[in-house]
Amino acid sequence: MKRIHYSNLLILVGTLLVLTITMYPMIQFTVSGGIKSPNYGALPRTASYPYYQYTIGETGRPGTDNAHFWRPCGIAVNATGHVYITDYTNHRVQVFDNAGTYQYSIGGGGSGSDNTHFHGPCGVAVNTTGYVYVADYWNYRVQVFDNAGNWNYTIGETGVGGTDSAHFNKTNGVAVSAAGYVYVVDEYNHRVQVFNNSGHYQYTIGETGVAGTDNNHFTWPTGVAVDSIGRVYVADPANNRVQVFDNAGIYQATLGGSECENNCLAYPSSIAIDATGNIYVANTNDHTIKVFDNARTYNYTIGERGVSGNDSSHFNLPSAVAVNTTGHVYVGDDYNYRVQVFMISETAPTQPSGIPGFPVTVLLIAAGFVTFYLMRQAKRTVHT
Repeated sequence: MKRIHYSNLLILVGTLLVLTITMYPMIQFTVSGGIKSPNYGALPRTASYPYYQYTIGETGRPGTDNAHFWRPCGIAVNATGHVYITDYTNHRVQVFDNAGTYQYSIGGGGSGSDNTHFHGPCGVAVNTTGYVYVADYWNYRVQVFDNAGNWNYTIGETGVGGTDSAHFNKTNGVAVSAAGYVYVVDEYNHRVQVFNNSGHYQYTIGETGVAGTDNNHFTWPTGVAVDSIGRVYVADPANNRVQVFDNAGIYQATLGGSECENNCLAYPSSIAIDATGNIYVANTNDHTIKVFDNARTYNYTIGERGVSGNDSSHFNLPSAVAVNTTGHVYVGDDYNYRVQVFMISETAPTQPSGIPGFPVTVLLIAAGFVTFYLMRQAKRTVHT
């Protein structure tokens, strides 16, 4: 019997080791159906997803000082990263920098109807020049401030409700398009009123005073957002949907509703759109933020569906959402009296197709051939 050539055995072991290391993550990925996250569940293909960063406010503790909220109802972010948070019960807007450090307040010190006070502010928006628009709910108006927080003008008539184009009946949400158009959710009139950048009425989306479930009506709408090409998204929570319109107010599509499959919503109250058109919906009664891509396809969920909580992975009736240009997502966690901040920082790889997936199948076949060949070589070396 000849001397064993251990080099062939080493080649065999080395090849098997390389194949094992190469195939293991692919097999794991294929079997699991996607990357797993302890807080967000299985993620879809090539979807960015967020990680908790920090909290503004104190969890579960309402208050009136600058470190606390009492029901954060609306959120907006300006071009420099400053965050504007409406503090509904404290009748003020709190302003923070992009690190969550308090800067100043607009309003506060109790409710009021003059130009330096609010009565239950909720929706807030910021335009490209830094002007701040606040939906002053119980004063039936939208207050407009410059980028230093000084009052500029009012849309609507303070304290006077109405159904004509100059009046509102409970202003809930507000948004501003890149072209400067202002969209005001007129909740009790079941409509969205559109104004130019001087506050002059342009047109109405919905039918004044008429609630409904078809594509041209709302029932107690609450939130509104506008994307980069002027499409308008209206939160219609009583109908469990978000309605989408073009920049002329013509109906385009629905998220949620009666036939929604994976897109189902549960009292969606607020919407945000990022720079690439991804849609973030505060899905209030489900205690989650639902995220859709720019084709309105469901992407992933922040929070645990149907489960409220006060840790960093849960919400308690979130009612506001905003996103900035650096991928930070801000969630108004209403009944936890806080704003939770997340960062979109990673992209999931594309799942291999097939079972167990074409690349894995090819590698398994190759491994079989290589193993068979090297074992025969080793056998010949031992027995000759």
